[in-house]
Amino acid sequence: MSALAAAQTFLFVPGSRPDRFRKALDSAADLVILDLEDAVATDDREQARVAVRDLLTTTAPGRVLVRVNPEDSTDSSADLALLEDISTRSQRVLAGVAVPKAESRDYLRRVSDASGAVPLLALVETVRGLRAAGSLLTPDPGAPHLDVRLAFGALDFAVDAGGDATILLDTARVELVLASRLAGAAAPVESPSAHIRDLDAVAAAAEHAVALGFGGMLAIHPAQLAGIGAAFRPTDEQIAWARRVIEAGAGATQIDGAMVDAPVLQRARRMLATVGDAS
Repeated sequence: MSALAAAQTFLFVPGSRPDRFRKALDSAADLVILDLEDAVATDDREQARVAVRDLLTTTAPGRVLVRVNPEDSTDSSADLALLEDISTRSQRVLAGVAVPKAESRDYLRRVSDASGAVPLLALVETVRGLRAAGSLLTPDPGAPHLDVRLAFGALDFAVDAGGDATILLDTARVELVLASRLAGAAAPVESPSAHIRDLDAVAAAAEHAVALGFGGMLAIHPAQLAGIGAAFRPTDEQIAWARRVIEAGAGATQIDGAMVDAPVLQRARRMLATVGDAS
């Protein structure tokens, strides 16, 4: 399993702020996303590409993704050239590439080719992207190496869909979860919370994402990471329960007064897998 597929916490940092790179890499985030898109003003993007190139060609942090600009952006070609330069200088220095407004398997293939076939985080931020979610994950003969995980961009999706009702956004979330399960891909990654000071709201959003079947969540500030990490990490009591279920095996009829059958065993194995326990 790739680092991208296993990650639960992702921290964005603007590519134009190299002074923040070390703090982000020293944070509790599983992966850090150096952003060349929304967090960077158009006039600062070339400067951001230089800063990202400098970091990734002089060090090998191993926990970094780069978020490039969308396919139809005037910055797209320069971003792909940056990925080619990085992959040529140092193979596999990137943990992956985040692709915003993902709608096309063809563009994912171009990003993958430019980056040296690193895993991709495809951000679903439009109605068209949601409808294409299954195809973004479906292997094809022309690019059997593509390793794709979905993520949700709720704010952009709400603008594109013309509404931000909870039922609308949760319907989209469920579709991403089901598309990922059907494709055998890692569970999708939840959109970041806009709350920075209200950390209870961040934790509640993360817990909601867990309940819907998401496997991780994006963050825009280091303060959000603790609440996100706690939501996606099983408690000690849950881990102990899962171990009892596995130890009892398929022959057990109940554990702690509850029935144990094949789905319960599978749930226990998945829970332990999230903490690196292969029991």
